[in-house]
Amino acid sequence: MERCGIQDRFLDRFSKETRITIFSAFIGSLRRNEDGEHNKTNLRGSTITSTVNLVCATFRSNLRDDLTVDASGTRVLVIHRQLRGYNKADGAVAHQKCLPLLIFKKIWQNSMTPKEMALGELIVDALFFGMRSCEYSIVKGERKTKLLRLRNLKFLQRNKSLFKIKGNRKLLTASSICIAFESQKNGDKDQTITMHANKTSICPVRALACLTLRILNYPGASLELPVNTYKINNTIDILPSTEILRHIRATVDVIGIDVLGFNSKDVGCHSIRSSFAMFLYKQDVRTDKIMLQGRWRSDAFLLYIRVQITAFSTGISHATIKDSNNFYTVPDTHVSQKNNSHRSPMFNFNIVTNPAYPRCRNASTRCV
Repeated sequence: MERCGIQDRFLDRFSKETRITIFSAFIGSLRRNEDGEHNKTNLRGSTITSTVNLVCATFRSNLRDDLTVDASGTRVLVIHRQLRGYNKADGAVAHQKCLPLLIFKKIWQNSMTPKEMALGELIVDALFFGMRSCEYSIVKGERKTKLLRLRNLKFLQRNKSLFKIKGNRKLLTASSICIAFESQKNGDKDQTITMHANKTSICPVRALACLTLRILNYPGASLELPVNTYKINNTIDILPSTEILRHIRATVDVIGIDVLGFNSKDVGCHSIRSSFAMFLYKQDVRTDKIMLQGRWRSDAFLLYIRVQITAFSTGISHATIKDSNNFYTVPDTHVSQKNNSHRSPMFNFNIVTNPAYPRCRNASTRCV
């Protein structure tokens, strides 16, 4: 409280205009990333706007004045133009490309080393559950989302739970797998998502069963170990997101741009979540199901749908001209002023002559 009082007395020395100027300079320093942890010359306008909104929310939550709005609650013109200028100056966002299924099959089949085996299990599991990278690997910075652990997995065989113990190969024949996501970035807690075995070469139940049995076979293993645990040279370690990214990009390079249409620089860990949404959307899965399975609160997953994919537009040209003349347009009904004059005085409003005041239907009546 004493510190806040000192800050208030410091700000009270300046006028409202000066405070806005200081805040505008602060926004400029954010744009130049002067105190940022990442090696970027400039931050994007959307990032700046989000940061400004968070700072202003902190002001309000501590009963301080929001310097970016005027008395009516509208953002002041200087700040508005500055933020809008940053957004206009930024180029188009380079979204990470979706990965075709052949990449995931290639990753799953590549099990030459224990590390590649662990990476394949993680990436395949992340695909079927549309996981964020922080849910199955170590990422930089603090996140609300908690890393999954073996205790968050539940294997079912005909609705009966199977024991997750060392050497229990019944897990490989489970009919379904449930994952309890304890905490997520959207604030949801203890959300359980279920996937069923598909009896194909790439199956979510089998991938998670292999992962679980592998980790439980390590010395001193317990259900508290994270899903990205692996053993190399008699040392137990955990896989970071950088290793996930490296493995995905290496696979893209092996397959090549001639087959995929993009190179390794166009993909990232978020490509897995994008692929999850794209695969389901292409199979005509209802959007509400995609939202529930991918744990989206809104239809924001549509941002992951890539119109650049050739298969996305299949059948569109045919649908455009199908029965294109099979409709009738109802003529507009125009009510003339002469017809209005025959109405009851109760509804005999004068025609609006001033478009600037559309609510003033009668010139003799004061607008309220």
